Amino acid sequence: MSYRNPKIIDDKSGQVLGQAIAKGAQTIAQGIIGMEKQNQLAREKREKEAKEAKLRADREADLTVRAIQDNAKNATAQFERQQKYMKNVGKNFTNEMTRIVDEGGRLRIANIADKSPEMIARIKENSEKQENLNKFMLNVGGILPEAAELSGLTQSQLTDMAYYTPINGDDGESAQIILRGLMATEGYGYDIEQEDGVNYLVITTPEGVTKTGRTRTRFSEAELQAAGDLFDTRDQTTSQYLDKTLKDKVLVQTEGGGVELAAGLSQGPAVLTNEINDKGYRIVRQDVNATEMDALLNTEMLQANSVITTTKSKTRRNLYLKDLLIDPDTYDAASAEDRTALVGNQITENILQKYGIKQVSVKAENDATIKEYYRESRGPAALSTDRESDNLYNRYSRDLTKAMKAGKDKEVALADVFNIAGNKRIRIGGGYYTPKDISIEGDIVTVTKTGKPKQETKGGEDLDIVTFDLSNPKVLYNFLQSTTSLNDAQINKIRKQILAYK
Repeated sequence: MSYRNPKIIDDKSGQVLGQAIAKGAQTIAQGIIGMEKQNQLAREKREKEAKEAKLRADREADLTVRAIQDNAKNATAQFERQQKYMKNVGKNFTNEMTRIVDEGGRLRIANIADKSPEMIARIKENSEKQENLNKFMLNVGGILPEAAELSGLTQSQLTDMAYYTPINGDDGESAQIILRGLMATEGYGYDIEQEDGVNYLVITTPEGVTKTGRTRTRFSEAELQAAGDLFDTRDQTTSQYLDKTLKDKVLVQTEGGGVELAAGLSQGPAVLTNEINDKGYRIVRQDVNATEMDALLNTEMLQANSVITTTKSKTRRNLYLKDLLIDPDTYDAASAEDRTALVGNQITENILQKYGIKQVSVKAENDATIKEYYRESRGPAALSTDRESDNLYNRYSRDLTKAMKAGKDKEVALADVFNIAGNKRIRIGGGYYTPKDISIEGDIVTVTKTGKPKQETKGGEDLDIVTFDLSNPKVLYNFLQSTTSLNDAQINKIRKQILAYK
């Protein structure tokens, strides 16, 4: 081998292998890096999904808790609403309301995970059931305050002041049954039931749920709504209304505690008659101004007819007819004109009888018939036997003799024996008065009457002042006749005794 001119050989196989190895290593490294990236992304995805799952679970848990809390609140609210509006209601309604509320609670919780249309439809149906029962509960509960008010009335007040609305043509019997049921009185009770989607108010009676005669014990929501107010009370009877309206228009109280016609109705003085009523009292009569009396009666007749024809229900109207002793069937069968006359005649009779006023028909000169009125009232007790009259005469005579022997002044003696003093009741000239003033001076008795016009303002005498000169035999006779119940013979004896008094 010669080393003089060596040949250099360029063998690149190692380089290629190195490059291949390097490139392979690089590829492997890149693959490893890629796998790590994928693993990282997978981890991040798993972490994100886990986080979202946790958030979702937390939200669902929160929603579940909130749904449970809302269900509890709803159940409590339903219970409180029932306690407020449906006191004493039966178990059927309570159980049904509880079942529907519980069902709604379960559906709301299930709806957290189940958003299907079927679930939404079931929730909607349940909500409508709750709303339906709540609405009927409020409607029935709205009756309870009126029922409670009626339950506090006496039987007499119920008869005179309460009225009941007809249901399906009855005369208010069903409304009275409902009242007993809602108030749970006399063994009655009430409940609510549903049938084919219809709500019913059911009244339980002591005998159970029954239908006897025209009285029914189950009423649909539509029937109750159509009837309106089932029962109520009126403020006053016709008699009470007339008492308030006519106060001081017919009679007024005198200063001495008596009563007399009001100034507008008075037509002349009251006169003590010799007639005796069935109680043994003499009758006092006074003429009444017919024009004023007619006007007063017409006003009250129009008012009564207006009340009766505008009442909200037939049963309420019948209460006012009963006040006037008018049979409802007779009223219904009459014409409009006859109905007005029926009410008017009863109002007239009611007022005239209450105030002791009589109505008479009098023929005028032209043969026309006119109405006149006069009032009768109770005067002093009549002496029905001679013995009573004798006792009164003996007392007068004894007291006068005793006063004369004692030397008592005549004026004082007469005042004591015949009760002559201020504001003491006295009958003068046949009239029966509680005067403003009465006095005696010497033989002159002066009476200032009540409610009489002072005519001196018109140039005439003062008709409010009446005097009696007891020294005049005729006047003394008139005075004794109008202030005592002595017979003629006894009056003459007492008159002689008074005239002899010095």
